[in-house]
Amino acid sequence: MRLPIVVVMLAAAFAFSACNKEGEKPAAPETPAAAPADTPKAPAAPADTAKAPAEPAAPPAPGPEVAQCQKILDACWKAVQPALPLLKIDPAAAEEPYRKAGEKFLAACQKLTPEQRECLEKAENPIAAIDPCKVNEGKDVNDKLFAPSLQYQIKLFEPEALSEKDAAALQKAMAGTWVNDWKKLKTVTTWTIKPSGEVTQKAKREGKPDPGQDKQFKVSFTHKNRMKVQWNESSSQDFMFLLDGKKVFYAGGNLAYGVFPMTTPDAFVVKTSGDYVFFEKDKCQVVSDTGWITEGKCKFEKQKAGKMFTVEYQFPGKLDLTGKASVMKKSFVVCGKFLVDDFLAEAGKYVKK
Repeated sequence: MRLPIVVVMLAAAFAFSACNKEGEKPAAPETPAAAPADTPKAPAAPADTAKAPAEPAAPPAPGPEVAQCQKILDACWKAVQPALPLLKIDPAAAEEPYRKAGEKFLAACQKLTPEQRECLEKAENPIAAIDPCKVNEGKDVNDKLFAPSLQYQIKLFEPEALSEKDAAALQKAMAGTWVNDWKKLKTVTTWTIKPSGEVTQKAKREGKPDPGQDKQFKVSFTHKNRMKVQWNESSSQDFMFLLDGKKVFYAGGNLAYGVFPMTTPDAFVVKTSGDYVFFEKDKCQVVSDTGWITEGKCKFEKQKAGKMFTVEYQFPGKLDLTGKASVMKKSFVVCGKFLVDDFLAEAGKYVKK
């Protein structure tokens, strides 16, 4: 049989192969590959999740009221031109501050109704049209439309400085005891003035001492028609002042009640309630501090208080607080070459004892 022979031969071959392998040297173990160097990496920047700021929204285009109100202000500036030379204001220097003052006018104008703005725009003088156009009816004072004022540019009554000699003479003339008898208020105020200007004030009300009005202060004189009252080291006040002869002076702490020189009896200027009255050869012209001009009625006349200068005037269309036509009347007492506001002449007259 052949099968056994084959088996024997396969077994022999297997045995021979095993003997050869036992004579071979074992292979050296594989050296593992070196691990790569652990180089530290910079931390990754955090993701920028913040959004870029949005572009600011463009301001809304100005409405038609802006240009319209500017046009009205331009008309106001044109309307005040005739008043500037009367008020001694240089037109070239006045326009910039006028338009600066007009910023509030523009803001209030833009809040008006279209009908109200149209009324002002059509007016020959918008300043004179404010009341007739009824732009301020029912409004709080802060919301009302007022024409720009020229007040801070008017220098008509800037006080003139006194020489040292005249100031010293006036200080000396004021020494003595002076009494103010204000009958309307039923008060009697006495000033005892030393040559140095120290004043002791004593007061009575309705015939009884009023110690609350007893004061110590000092007076001095540096400008014409002004008296400086030094209440204490840190507080002083300018008084309107006029020494009328040797026995009477007028003084008051409210500068609105003035003393005005008569350049000549036929030509002078006085001020009342923010308005300027120009009198020349029986002609009477009144200019408001907004540059509005009107005609007035002026005259000299004798009254109980003495010789008086009286003025009456009205700005056409201007209304008083009751809604009626505003008619202004004012009187001034003639004191030598000066005119004294009638209220100052009543409340601030001092007579030497």
